[in-house]
Amino acid sequence: MSLPRLPYDCITFDMDGTLTADGAIDFQEMRSRARIPPGSDILQHISTLSGAERDMAQAAIAQVEAEGRERTRLNEGCVDLLQALHARDVPLAILTRNNQDALEWTLKKFALEKFFPPNLRISRDFPGRPKPHPDGLLHIASLCGLHDMNRLLMVGDWSDDIDAGEAAGCATCLLKYDKNSHVTNAHMVVESLGHLKDRLMPSSPSSL
Repeated sequence: MSLPRLPYDCITFDMDGTLTADGAIDFQEMRSRARIPPGSDILQHISTLSGAERDMAQAAIAQVEAEGRERTRLNEGCVDLLQALHARDVPLAILTRNNQDALEWTLKKFALEKFFPPNLRISRDFPGRPKPHPDGLLHIASLCGLHDMNRLLMVGDWSDDIDAGEAAGCATCLLKYDKNSHVTNAHMVVESLGHLKDRLMPSSPSSL
């Protein structure tokens, strides 16, 4: 018997804080080392720099990201969710503001490579603008042959993720925790990846 069709033809995940647990990357330390002004978007500020100043800031960011790898762990329910979606042949993508090396390292470390085709692993090294701009999601939709953006779901834990989804015109899901209560524009809110699995694939009633 075939499995029920999901309401989405592609599901895109943020990486840090969504697939992986929050807190691995020390963003306060990153801002300090890269000399990012308070309140400024890190990647947006970097884009305004040039020459040695830009190189220094990019190196500082990469170093903090590398240090965070030792603390990286998967969010509870991550593998079960990905396995269930994979079994239904739902294309899965990653859209992260982290760099490509970190993305590939994470997939390899936790044996997640089989869930995400190489062309659907989009990092800040992608030539388009990073989240909260919609470029990455529009690129993913194009690769998946989607014409109805409502058939794409963006899952993330921060305003950048939800704002990118809103700008692209796709459905959005916020993975909620204490530090993101200010994000209120997601179509769906879940407490965990296991909760998302239950929302997308509710268990059928047991036969009596």
